[in-house]
Amino acid sequence: DETYQQWKDSMAHSMMFIDPKLREHLLDRHDAIGPIAQYKDLVAIDKFDVSDRITELKTPLLLIRGVDDPGKPPEYELEIHNAVPGSVYLKLENSGHFPMAERPEVVNLEIEQFLANIK
Repeated sequence: DETYQQWKDSMAHSMMFIDPKLREHLLDRHDAIGPIAQYKDLVAIDKFDVSDRITELKTPLLLIRGVDDPGKPPEYELEIHNAVPGSVYLKLENSGHFPMAERPEVVNLEIEQFLANIK
């Protein structure tokens, strides 16, 4: 289907900093799951909106953003960061939509440090 292929092409583009072999593996997994499941996932994401309750969040929060993410604007994480006191907002250069796969050593270190500082 043309729409699924367009979505898959945009996913491939959003993985621009991922090792090509890993990128192909991830895209193959999308194919294995299939377009219907991908569509339902996107619909669920669109319907999930807790923005009116985000200020109630008391759990320590680490937001990690790849600055080269073509899929969503930086205001998304910034709005959450500004709404949650004490949250940490990390912006990673040379990283797109999948910083955990693009810069795993940096992401893992940041998560370890964040968890170590939770009181």
